[in-house]
Amino acid sequence: MYLNLNYLGQMTKLTELSLKGLTGIKLTALPSFENLIHLNRFSLTSIKEFPKEIYQSLNTITDNIEFFEIGDCECLTKDFAVSLKRFVKLKTLRLENCCNGWDQSAHNVFTVIRGLEKLNVLELVNIEFSNCVEDELEKCDGIKALLIIPVYGIQSAKINRHLIDCLKKLSKTLTHLVWGLT
Repeated sequence: MYLNLNYLGQMTKLTELSLKGLTGIKLTALPSFENLIHLNRFSLTSIKEFPKEIYQSLNTITDNIEFFEIGDCECLTKDFAVSLKRFVKLKTLRLENCCNGWDQSAHNVFTVIRGLEKLNVLELVNIEFSNCVEDELEKCDGIKALLIIPVYGIQSAKINRHLIDCLKKLSKTLTHLVWGLT
């Protein structure tokens, strides 16, 4: 399914924008969100493909966002961390499909996550749990609730062992854990 969301930028009363589908949605265009000053929940999941100008659109979202979900993180570059850094009021962050080129931006994204003082819920869905992700996630001691669903390949035992090691380091601060086994 292809979708153009240009008209959404004119809906000035929106407090929540959530786009979800049963199959992957290909976004052909994203609007400028600068007029959505009341927006505090932003969710674009089930996305199969983002337009190239996604960062321009993300950079126009109000910094009052408290809840942010984004799918298809494998298409995101290091620029995503710059966009994410603006959301200083963020309490919940969900990142989906953090695979393939994810390692290139993981360090920058986790550095920003650690700097978001109000962030206490982190959801990582279909994440490639590499050594880099393990090293960075275990430093996120401000997170109180973690949902994690690693991508399992042929090394599921190794991934589980590394994830357990990481969770041990977060055990002093985590109060909620959802670990999805696929």
